[in-house]
Amino acid sequence: MGAVEMPRLGRTPGEIVARWSTQGSLVRLATGIAPLDAACRGGLPVPWRVFLVGAPSAGKTFLAMGIANNFARAAEGGAFVGVLGVDEDPDDLTVRLAQLAGFTVAQAEERHPVTMQALQAELSQLQIRLYGSEQTIETAAADLAQAAAEAGRIPVLIIDSIQSVSSNAAAEGKTRDARATVEANVSAVRVVSDRHRMLVIATSEANRAHYRDNGQDQNPMAAGAESRAIEFGAQTQLVLSTPKGHPNVIHVRIAKNRRAQVGEFWLALDRESHSLVECEKPADDGTKAERSSAQTRTRKHAELEQVAHKLANALVRRQGSGLNSRDLRATAKAAGIHVADGTIDAARTLLASGVNGYQLSNRGTGARPIWFLETTAIHPHEDDHDPAQPN
Repeated sequence: MGAVEMPRLGRTPGEIVARWSTQGSLVRLATGIAPLDAACRGGLPVPWRVFLVGAPSAGKTFLAMGIANNFARAAEGGAFVGVLGVDEDPDDLTVRLAQLAGFTVAQAEERHPVTMQALQAELSQLQIRLYGSEQTIETAAADLAQAAAEAGRIPVLIIDSIQSVSSNAAAEGKTRDARATVEANVSAVRVVSDRHRMLVIATSEANRAHYRDNGQDQNPMAAGAESRAIEFGAQTQLVLSTPKGHPNVIHVRIAKNRRAQVGEFWLALDRESHSLVECEKPADDGTKAERSSAQTRTRKHAELEQVAHKLANALVRRQGSGLNSRDLRATAKAAGIHVADGTIDAARTLLASGVNGYQLSNRGTGARPIWFLETTAIHPHEDDHDPAQPN
């Protein structure tokens, strides 16, 4: 009886190079985010697997849809983009695309017939297809691959998010819990990226450890929620966070980037236009910014109190006579108080509430006020008291 021939396992490097020869040059798609494209040697490769990891509201979907819009609008060498969205449904995603096209959220919600006609004409040009929760990663990827082939463009699948979508295994009930579901979904991303030669960009929630200190004490590669399959499945992994005190800035750390560069950069986001622009690292964290703001308010209030004291001192010398608004301003100006920048109005308002035992009262009408300075406290030597000096 002859020996049973065992099936051959594995491939040789020569066979892999032969496959490269038939596939041709590796294509890269520019995202339109300059520091990211530079780190990726011109753009994201195809096929490739990218994960955007971050806490809720860190800007994951914001960044993903901005990149999707740039891909879909490229005239030559562009992509046909599919968005499998569960965290946001197709209507919500379309509002984002409307903003990127120059329309406002209000216009998208008011739905005026003329606006809708213009918006439909604009968005109909986009090479984008939206998939809802009824689709799995595999079914959406297969449909997208066919649409991209018919359009002669490169398929790019956006998944939002890896924790909330389903793969065929999850849909068939073959996963036991959240961790198993995420691992099945990451496995499905690997398969569809290779099978259809597509770029897949998936958002991922961050784990609880990343929330503490905004992920500063944790290895960013381990930030994905539920399973470490995310960091192992990613070929490029971006970890997004919001610097304290800067809600409209995204800090992007390139935690993993095979055959390219890692690093970090910051993006300023405009929520009205849904735009992203590279910016410098914010100078202060939120605690410092809040403390600085409080110090500024305290200093300005103290300065205003000094002006109010100065105004009261000038009015005392008027022997208690009433002043109309013009005379009041003239008196303030003569006392060296700047009247052009609203300081006199602010000082008058403060003095009307009482400062250092004096109060400015109006005995006229709203249209024609007559201002009088009155005492609200008894001073030991009232005749000699200078209201500009503290009690």
